[in-house]
Amino acid sequence: MDTSFRMVRLGGLLAVAAMAASAITVGVPARALADSPPPPNFSVSLSPDNVVPAGTGQPGTDDPYAGVYESGTAGEVCWFANTGLVPDITSAGIYQGDAGSVGALVVDLPFFHCAEGVDQATIDAIAANPGGYYLQVNSSSHPAGASRGQLVYTPPTIAFDVATWICPPGTNFKSAKSLANCGDVSLPGQGFQPNLGMTSTNFAGEFSFDYRVQGPAGFDQTISQAALGGAGGLCDPSTLICQYGPFPYEWYPQPGLITIQPLVAPAGATLAHLSVTVYNETHIHWKRGPHGQVSVDLTGAYNAQPVVNYYYVAPGKVTPPTEIQPTVTLGPGRPAASGAVPLSLQFGALERGNGPIHYELKAQRDGGAFESVANTKSPIATVYEKPGHTYVFEVRAVDDSGATSSWVSSDPFGF
Repeated sequence: MDTSFRMVRLGGLLAVAAMAASAITVGVPARALADSPPPPNFSVSLSPDNVVPAGTGQPGTDDPYAGVYESGTAGEVCWFANTGLVPDITSAGIYQGDAGSVGALVVDLPFFHCAEGVDQATIDAIAANPGGYYLQVNSSSHPAGASRGQLVYTPPTIAFDVATWICPPGTNFKSAKSLANCGDVSLPGQGFQPNLGMTSTNFAGEFSFDYRVQGPAGFDQTISQAALGGAGGLCDPSTLICQYGPFPYEWYPQPGLITIQPLVAPAGATLAHLSVTVYNETHIHWKRGPHGQVSVDLTGAYNAQPVVNYYYVAPGKVTPPTEIQPTVTLGPGRPAASGAVPLSLQFGALERGNGPIHYELKAQRDGGAFESVANTKSPIATVYEKPGHTYVFEVRAVDDSGATSSWVSSDPFGF
């Protein structure tokens, strides 16, 4: 049993959704196993303008995101809507009738609960002709209808994730340890900008790239920057380290034959490997086409959760880490017996896909030569120096591949 984690940054925080999964063997063509279709789901656009007679609805009660659905329990029909738009709501129900007509109540819907014991023949009739039924909310001020909308069948969809990685040369794509050095990719302008002192790991940088996903019923979408937000990540202020995972780009096509085609590769990188894993399903048919195209047959596979990982290798070394200017403050603790005083230094870097970083730290005293004072994996260091002098510290980041940042100096510090 494997567990895959989907990571997205929401308002600067990380939301992690764990998906318990049985992973398939990748690249073995087979037929998808047909699942039982999920219970019907209906969207409803509630509006006072839909109430009959026209002009009798309760103003301000529009809700384009209401819905009606079967719960999966026999005889149970549920609904959802922003009932706060109708402060004096008294009842809700499903009525039989086309748009512009008034019909009989067929399902009485309790507030915030599902209707139980609904006759199966009624449920089947609604499912067979949803446009001939409507959801109506009534209120004490508008007992004959505050807001209303016809039922519209919503076909089942699946979450289709695509994640992009940048890997250093020599990556062994059969080794999980080697893949740990592959970095997360974000679109230009979407990457995380760390605060002073934060070190970012597993982050390959910002590249231009794009994918096109096509599916049944004319489903045809590409990535757009406006829809994506920032890269996935979580920063721990106690360690000053920001961890990253793959930022997936998620679409919701209907089950069926789905294709994904890279349109723009990360700048200067070559597609070296791709993997397809379909969670919650077995024996899924998929194949690779030219230029990184992937086709996955999810016909009847309503529970499928496919994830495609594209791994690119950059020419030469992946971009070296980027160091940020160190800051110097008087540190906590007692002076040493020699009279040297503890100084606290904070620094940090953006790692660009070549693995963990360590830092080389030098000090200059009163304009003299720089001398090494520390070599550390932590973006925080304490050094002891004597008062009455002016110090400048410089630091650079070195990643696992040996790629180094530039030396970056602190402002002069005297005490």
